[in-house]
Amino acid sequence: MSGLFLSLAMNSFIAISLAALLVIDRPSRPVLYWLVAVLVINAVRFAYVIGIRRRETLKRNPQLVLNFLALGALMSGICWSIVPIALSNIADSHDSYVIFIITGITAGTLIQDAAYAIAALAFLTPPLFALDTIMLFSGTSTGFLIGANAVVLTVIIVRNTFEAERQFLARTRSALEARALAKSLYNANAHIVDSNKQLEVLARQDALTGLSNRASFNEALNARLSELSGTDELALVLFDLDRFKAVNDTYGHRAGDKLLLAFTRKLRTLSGPEDLLARLGGDEFAAVISGTGATERSRIFATRVVEGFRDPIIEGGLQTRSGASAGVSFAPEHAREPDGLFAAADMALYDAKERGRRLVSVFNSTLRERLNRQRLIEATLPAAIANGDVRAVFQPQVSLINGDVIGFETLMRWYDPVLGHVNPQEIGEVAANAHMGHHVTRFMLTKACEFLRAIGDAGRLDIPVAVNISPREFANVSPADMFIEVAAEYNIDPDRIEIEITEETLFDTKSSNHQLVRLKKAGFKIAVDDFGMGHSSLSYLIDMRIDRLKIDRNFITGIAHNKHNQALVTALLTLGNALDLAILVEGVETREEAEKLIELGCDQAQGFLFSKALTPSDAALWLAQRELIGKDVIKLGSSKRIA
Repeated sequence: MSGLFLSLAMNSFIAISLAALLVIDRPSRPVLYWLVAVLVINAVRFAYVIGIRRRETLKRNPQLVLNFLALGALMSGICWSIVPIALSNIADSHDSYVIFIITGITAGTLIQDAAYAIAALAFLTPPLFALDTIMLFSGTSTGFLIGANAVVLTVIIVRNTFEAERQFLARTRSALEARALAKSLYNANAHIVDSNKQLEVLARQDALTGLSNRASFNEALNARLSELSGTDELALVLFDLDRFKAVNDTYGHRAGDKLLLAFTRKLRTLSGPEDLLARLGGDEFAAVISGTGATERSRIFATRVVEGFRDPIIEGGLQTRSGASAGVSFAPEHAREPDGLFAAADMALYDAKERGRRLVSVFNSTLRERLNRQRLIEATLPAAIANGDVRAVFQPQVSLINGDVIGFETLMRWYDPVLGHVNPQEIGEVAANAHMGHHVTRFMLTKACEFLRAIGDAGRLDIPVAVNISPREFANVSPADMFIEVAAEYNIDPDRIEIEITEETLFDTKSSNHQLVRLKKAGFKIAVDDFGMGHSSLSYLIDMRIDRLKIDRNFITGIAHNKHNQALVTALLTLGNALDLAILVEGVETREEAEKLIELGCDQAQGFLFSKALTPSDAALWLAQRELIGKDVIKLGSSKRIA
C-alpha cells in the first residue's frame, strides 16, 4: 500500500507538470479539465486506500480491494490515454516530449505495481495503446518508426509486468514460508521446552498428590544429609496408612485416591515451610524435618499427623475410617547415610504397627538390636540355604475322628551359632525386604517335593504337603510359574501340593487373583492360614474356591474352659461347613483341647499332641511306624476318637 501512495503522488506530479507544459505551449481549457479529472481520480484512489487501512478490509476481503485497485488504475489509464489522442500531431518534434512523459509514467507504474500485474496493465494499456496507434498511423516515417519501437516497448513492458509479478510473488512466498518455518520452529522449540518442563515436574512429583516422588525425595535427602555439620539435626518420618487396601477393595480406587489426598492435606497443613514431603508409593509417605530442634519437632509433627488422622473421612457422602502409623529416625544419631536412616525409620514404623497401629515409634536401642539382627540374617541367609543350615521340617496333620494322617505342613528351621534360633517369621521378613523371598519359597517347595516323592515311593500318594508362601511374593514374582515348574521337575501331581496363603494375600486381589486362579487351574490346593486373624471377605473365599481354612492357635488356647473361644470356633466351623470348606485347627497340644474340638464338630487338627515338626527322614519313619503299629486310640463316646 505504501508503494501505491508513492505511485499516486508521482502520477499527480507528472500530470501537473504535463498540463503546465501544454498550457504554456498552447493555452487550452480542456487541458485543465483533464488535469482536474486526473487529480480527482487519484484523490479517490488515495482516500480508498486510507479507508482500507482503517477498516482492515484487506484482511477481511482481499479480492474486493484488488478489484478496486484494478478499476482505479483503469480509470486513471483511460484518463491518461486522452493525452496522445488530443495531441494528434504528437509525431512532430516539438511534441515528442509527451512520448517520454508517457513512457516514464509506464515505467514508474511498472515499478510501483509490480506486485499486481492486473492493476499495472489496467493503467498502462489505454495510454500505450493510444500512443502506439497514433504513432503507427501518423503518416510519417518518423512517427511509424517511433510507433513500431513503442509497440515493441509495450510488449516488453507487458511481459516484464507479469514477470515482475511472478518474481514478487515468488519472493513474497519464500519470505512467508521462511517466516512460517521460523515461527513453526520457534513454536516447536517452545513446545519442547514446555514439555521438558512438564516431564521434569512429572519425573520429580507424584502425579496424584503433587508431593515429591521417591526419586526426588531420595535426591533431596542425600543433599540435606551431606550439608549436616556440627550440631545440625535431621529427622526422617515414615508414614503408612492403615486399612488402605481394604478401602481400595471395598469402595474402589477413587475412594482410595481420596484417602491419599486427605492424608496429603493433613501433611501439608501440619508441616513447616522448609519440611520436605513425599509420597514414596502406594500408601507410604515420608517427611524430612531439618534445622534447629528437628528431633523434637519431628516427634510433635508425627504425633499430630497420626492423631489428626484418626477421625473418619467423609467424601461425597461416603464415610471412610482409616488411620496412620509413623516411624521416626534421626541423623546423625541413628545413621548418617540415607539407607541407614531409612532402615531405622522403617524398623520404627514396623514397631508402631506391631504394637497396635495408629502410633508413633522412634527408633531406639532395642530396635537397633533388632535391625542389626535383621542385617546379620540378611547377610547370612544365602550361605545358610546353600550349606543346608536352613532346613525343611514336616509337621503331621491328622483326623480327629479316626486318627488318619491327612497331610503334612512344611516348616522352616534355622539354627546359627551367632544368631541362635532364627524363627520363620524373621526369615520371611528379611527375605522379603532383601528380595530373596522367591529363592526361600523355591527352596521350601523343592524340599516338599523331595519329601512327597519319598513318601510316594513308599506308597502314600494320598497325603498332600502344604507349603507356605508370603503375600509379597504375589506382588514381586509369579508364584504360579514357580510351583508349576518345580512340580513338573519332580513329577509331582499338583493335587498333592497345598499352598498356604494368608488372609492378607486373599484380600489383595489386585496382585494375587490372577496367580491364584492359575494355581487352581493347574490343580494345586489352596488353604488360608491363620484364618480369623485378619479381614477376609466371604466373597473371596467363595470366588477363589479355597480348599481349606486353618484356624489360628490363638482361638484354641484354653478352649476346654473358655466359652468365648468355644463360640468363636463353633462359628468358624459353621462357616466352613456352609461354604463346603475343610477346617483344620492349628496348635492342638493337649488331649483336653482335642476332645473339646471333637465335641464342637472339628475333625482335622495339627499340633504337638500328635507330633512335633520332623525332619524328612523322621517324618517318613513316623508315618511308616504309624501304619505298622496302628493308632493310639482314646474313645470319646461311641464313635469319636483321636490319635
